[in-house]
Amino acid sequence: MDAPIPGSGYTVRWEATESLPTQDVGKLVDGSGLGGVEVRFFLVQQHVTSSKAYDWDHLALLWQEYLAYEGWIPWRLHPPRKRLQWEKDGVARLKELGAPAFLGYGYGEGQAKLSGEVEFGARFVLPPSTELKEAAE
Repeated sequence: MDAPIPGSGYTVRWEATESLPTQDVGKLVDGSGLGGVEVRFFLVQQHVTSSKAYDWDHLALLWQEYLAYEGWIPWRLHPPRKRLQWEKDGVARLKELGAPAFLGYGYGEGQAKLSGEVEFGARFVLPPSTELKEAAE
């Protein structure tokens, strides 16, 4: 689900995707080890060719205003691993602004070159018993 932010060149994106790699399906005949739907929250910058001008402050603001107090969400707590210095600087900026260490997960420079979009945010995985209808709601 995309929600464009008028006049900004940014969109808030919520994305739900299957988190089980297809090559693992045959290994899980008894259902053990199944993961649930992965839900991703992104602030997406559109129509770009690089992640250099991404607005990390805007991402931190969205986090503080809308998600920081959602205690029911089981966020994946792994900090993002960035290779490019300006993306490392962006993640450091998030920390300066009081965002959690896991905020900043996403797709930067490579994705900008492929699709013209840069998307950073956070993610969580729902329990495997969650039905797709529940995930969508």
